[in-house]
Amino acid sequence: MVSAAPRPPRPAIAGDDHPVRLQGLGVSQRPGEPIWGSGTARPSLCERQDQDVVQAILRELSAGQWPNGMLSPGSPQAELTLHQPVHRCFTLALLEAVCDPWGQPLLQPRLQEGRLHSAGLVVRRLVNGSRQGWRSQEDPRTGRILRGWIAFNGSEEEDHDPDPSLRAQPAGRHPELERRLLPQPTALSESSSGLFQAPPAVAAATGRTVLYGLVPLTSLEYSEGPLTQAAALEGQNQAEILAALPGMLPWFLREGPALPGPSPRQGAPLRLRASDLEPNSNGISLAATDPRQAVVQAVQQLVFQFRAMESAALMREFGEINLDAGTAQSRSLATFLQQAEQVLIERRPDQTLVLPVTWGAISPERHQRLLSLLAQQLQAQLQLLSSAAARFEGSEHRYQMRAFMRLRRSDGCPPKIIWSDYSNPFTIAPWYQASNAPPIRIELPDVLDPQTLRSLRPNVTFRVPPRLFKLLGNRPEDLLKGIDKQSGSSDDQAWLCGFNIPVISICAFLVLNIFLTIFNLIFWWIFIIKICIPLPRSRPSPPP
Repeated sequence: MVSAAPRPPRPAIAGDDHPVRLQGLGVSQRPGEPIWGSGTARPSLCERQDQDVVQAILRELSAGQWPNGMLSPGSPQAELTLHQPVHRCFTLALLEAVCDPWGQPLLQPRLQEGRLHSAGLVVRRLVNGSRQGWRSQEDPRTGRILRGWIAFNGSEEEDHDPDPSLRAQPAGRHPELERRLLPQPTALSESSSGLFQAPPAVAAATGRTVLYGLVPLTSLEYSEGPLTQAAALEGQNQAEILAALPGMLPWFLREGPALPGPSPRQGAPLRLRASDLEPNSNGISLAATDPRQAVVQAVQQLVFQFRAMESAALMREFGEINLDAGTAQSRSLATFLQQAEQVLIERRPDQTLVLPVTWGAISPERHQRLLSLLAQQLQAQLQLLSSAAARFEGSEHRYQMRAFMRLRRSDGCPPKIIWSDYSNPFTIAPWYQASNAPPIRIELPDVLDPQTLRSLRPNVTFRVPPRLFKLLGNRPEDLLKGIDKQSGSSDDQAWLCGFNIPVISICAFLVLNIFLTIFNLIFWWIFIIKICIPLPRSRPSPPP
């Protein structure tokens, strides 16, 4: 048993003036008897696999027991690895709210009843030596709530209340007058999880005001912030993109004089048709040594990676770059890209792309304009990709947790916020990392039993479009060679195809075993990911 600390006499300090601390729940050893108290400034973390994890920990605290599974990292810099609920693990933060009139860890009486207004915790991300919070704001133009990991502007901002409506205003200011007369700055709110006060039985057993709460390590939220914030999330900025961009450009957009095109055949320029991209009988389309292959890759890069066709400013610049200079077929790069998109991307069979004999010269000034415009396109792509990043995406990220509580004030002002110190830095174990939790068990039907097979029915239906259904009508050996012989058939009817998920699982299970055996020759991983143990079959008991 761990007994409660003897309560010192309450100091004669008026109302809201005496110091209050929020610190990790702790226990110290005194000669003859262990006592509660002397917790560190960092929140105490407890990782458990109980199905009713909160009730299990509260039962132990109510019995005066130090909970099992408490993490003791020692040094504040020691890094932890916390598991997600998918591992059937849960992490609880345990804290105590104490009065600290003397500045002595063992002489800290519990917080007075009724002073606690509310409490919570936040998880912040560590990036390049600074902290980011999962913060949100309302877009004044659309009314949408934008959110994402946004860096704090100094330690003072880290101490702000996560709820902007509860933040204290500086003395001498009138919030209502300012709201009506002055333009309102953007007030970022921060996502927080609740901290709850332990029931009276815990307070009686420990002599402490104990707060507990689940640490969020997974979330369905995703970032959807402005472009500058989304780019900052990935550590990218305009200067970094500009530095890497020249090496990414196709050769005909690099600074310099006009360049010769692919070698013509018998004096005629090379041509490309959609049929040239179809695999031949050997499953090969354009050979790697074919000079036209580089043109196909460059066009695909501009269309998909840079989205160049969607930028009016880029197309104007391309319109001023002349190809085939000095020939009757002179045209601009913009015209060539539009023709190339029809042939190489849209695969129009009635179009032919004539490749240029010479690529136009790129002056230093035009090159810089192209770099700037292409960098903007890449940043837009970056925003599109990173703006949908999940809140806790990326197992390489490091986080810290911090708790807060709000205390009621006797003067009617907004509650006073008290912060704990930061927890130890931690990473979140990826979903595939093993834990001590038992694996999930899935039962497969015995498809070799006629009775079982007769009882199975399709339990999922796919609506298959005509072109995809016709593709499935090819012979397997043709599909392996990349040949589609059925696409030209005239049947435009859609199909409904029903499947039985358990039988599909068995098919996948058989294919998986085949490939595991093959890949085991290279990776030697068969006994890591596949363990089969015979299970005695239960037999029905005979009737009495």
